[in-house]
Amino acid sequence: MHGFLARLESLAAGHPLELMLFVGVVCFVSGFLPLIHSETFLVSASALCPPSFILPMAASAAIGQMGAKVLLYFAGVGVMRLPLHRYHAKAAAARERFERRRGRTGTFLFASAVLGFPPFYAVSVMAGALRLDLVTFVLTGLAGRFVRFAVFVALPQLRLLWS
Repeated sequence: MHGFLARLESLAAGHPLELMLFVGVVCFVSGFLPLIHSETFLVSASALCPPSFILPMAASAAIGQMGAKVLLYFAGVGVMRLPLHRYHAKAAAARERFERRRGRTGTFLFASAVLGFPPFYAVSVMAGALRLDLVTFVLTGLAGRFVRFAVFVALPQLRLLWS
């Protein structure tokens, strides 16, 4: 663990582009493996960085995480191609409900991406299974994840400003 923190500190001190790439990769992996807690990682990484890194770090994290969520979306599309006939009618009914509430679908996706409730992992798979618009999913999810991660990245910076 000490080596990991030392590497983060080294990247923050002299290699900001590498740090942003590293943040994106960690958040991409955490998008698949919820055991890797991206928020904890971002708080730790941000504590080692200057305040000017808040927005680039949040953007890198959001882009990395949404890369994973897009793959989960396509996994959801693939689930509906399986011969699970008893679920197709339920999925069609759910898709119809979402389409009737088109304006609320974006709100639902954004809230899940920001709050993590319902879990954005499950929402990503469900969005694909229901064939929600991919562009809406990506843009709304990206905006939501950016807001979520910006808060976590800003937390240690606020502590530094008040010290």
